[in-house]
Amino acid sequence: MNYVIGTGWWCSNTNGTEGREFGLPKVGHPVIRSQRFFNLWLYFVRRYTKPQKIIVVDSASPIKPPGFDKRDYEYVSLDRNYHSVKNTLFNGWIRGFMTGASYAWNCNCDFIYVEQDCIAVGRDWVDALYKKSDLRKPLFGSKFRSPIQQSLVFLPNKLIPKFLYLLATTIKPMNCETRFHTLSKLKGGMGYGTLPFGVGRVRPIDWKAKHLYVQHWTDAELRELGKREKVNGMINNLLTGG
Repeated sequence: MNYVIGTGWWCSNTNGTEGREFGLPKVGHPVIRSQRFFNLWLYFVRRYTKPQKIIVVDSASPIKPPGFDKRDYEYVSLDRNYHSVKNTLFNGWIRGFMTGASYAWNCNCDFIYVEQDCIAVGRDWVDALYKKSDLRKPLFGSKFRSPIQQSLVFLPNKLIPKFLYLLATTIKPMNCETRFHTLSKLKGGMGYGTLPFGVGRVRPIDWKAKHLYVQHWTDAELRELGKREKVNGMINNLLTGG
């Protein structure tokens, strides 16, 4: 298994944000959009995966992720935050995903996208993705208020050029989930499978599941994560700013 793990980055407040930003609803605890949450994200990436590279694509954020200047992961900054650009078909999330996927292809690797506020846990969860995909199709999260979820995405290397071409030439305005789902319906498009485990934004969370991934964490859910993964001190420090 040769793969790159990528994510996007935007942070406008060291301690995180709540409410609405750039017209987008923000759910979950504000800390998941904070600078220090990145340390938890990176901890679990390194604990459960062995990527060839980790790439973070920053949407010209005023606050950078920790360690961005130490080169312990690859860091790319776009020229602006495209969430704030009017009349663009491709927002910052899409541009970050496409940049990371292109990087993975150029490294001759598969691409696993793990969103900025998403944490995946469980031994060998990457193996489960490879087994489900068999390198024949992308994997997205199961439906939740949208056709699919895309906080955790698996994209085999050989499909990356076609996937990016279809993504870039789907020029009708639509949200990210619908845009990904639409690729399976285009002439000459490609199908997809769903991840072999949950949860994403789905609730409730089965904390006893062998593998799971979660985004939009609440205070209570982060504390449950601490119990499950035996990192109570790390979670407490995250929530209290210690």
